[in-house]
Amino acid sequence: MLKHKHIYSLLLSAVLLGLAAGAMAQQVPMYSQYMFNKFILNPAVAGSEGYTAYNLTSRVQWLGFKDAPITNALSAQTRLIKGRFAIRLSNRRLRYIAPEYGHVGIGVHVFDDRRGLLNQSGVQFTYAYHEKIELKEQLSFGITMSLTQFRVSYEKMILYQPDRYLNSDRLSVLIPDFNIGVYYTSEHMFLGLAASQLLQSAFRFGSFNENEFRLQRNYNIMGGYRFLLIPDLSIEPSFQFKTTDQLFYQFDAGFRLYYKKDFWGGLSYRTGSALIASIGARYNNLYFGYAYDFSLNKLQTYSTGSHELMISLKFGENVRKYKWIERY
Repeated sequence: MLKHKHIYSLLLSAVLLGLAAGAMAQQVPMYSQYMFNKFILNPAVAGSEGYTAYNLTSRVQWLGFKDAPITNALSAQTRLIKGRFAIRLSNRRLRYIAPEYGHVGIGVHVFDDRRGLLNQSGVQFTYAYHEKIELKEQLSFGITMSLTQFRVSYEKMILYQPDRYLNSDRLSVLIPDFNIGVYYTSEHMFLGLAASQLLQSAFRFGSFNENEFRLQRNYNIMGGYRFLLIPDLSIEPSFQFKTTDQLFYQFDAGFRLYYKKDFWGGLSYRTGSALIASIGARYNNLYFGYAYDFSLNKLQTYSTGSHELMISLKFGENVRKYKWIERY
């Protein structure tokens, strides 16, 4: 029989591993197709393209492991429009004034991230401000207010005996926080910097107060540049660098080939020994993307890799003011 304190220590060790995620995930969900929905990583992206966009991302990591990480995210963003129904009287004739996008973008992001005993789910509300700085350049700023629930899965625990510290009603905490970001985009280039979990909240699970956990502040830098190779065919190298105040970091670098706006495919590498292949296609307003992560380390002996599916629905192409902003 394990003593109560020992059981609880084992639980906290498991939670700690989930929170730290090997210092690579930095306590935030990981995505392989981040370039197709940068909004979930940087609040300044909300509304920057001018579209009204809905994105669904589903990721299953390390298939073959029991209780492997599973992440689902749903987001919506838009650019607020001014003058949508404006009508001007000119020379005794009614004339419709085409709508223009204002400076404000808004968005909402709901996510659920499950890693073994630890579940992390939440909702984020974003406000962004966009300023045109040149004919085909834009600088954006954004702030997100988030509310995240961390919960230990009591039903997955196997205990040798009842433990008064492991009360299922006390294995959940609700944490408010803030994220900020800045984002630059031009006809061929994008570059963004974001910081998340700014408050670095501390919390405890249950009634046993000897172990305290603290969220780490995360920083994210991403960028890319699109080169036209021949008509209808372009290539876009891109990167993403994530780190924390403790200098735990992760780096992604790769490229994607685009044929018109309809098809794309690419390869990238992530530190921690993962090679990522991705493909995608567009049908009218619908965009579909798939990514497969192949482990290059010892995980490949036990896992068949990680799979990620992305579906995006976009509206507003017929009234978009800055058509050059599109990044697909």
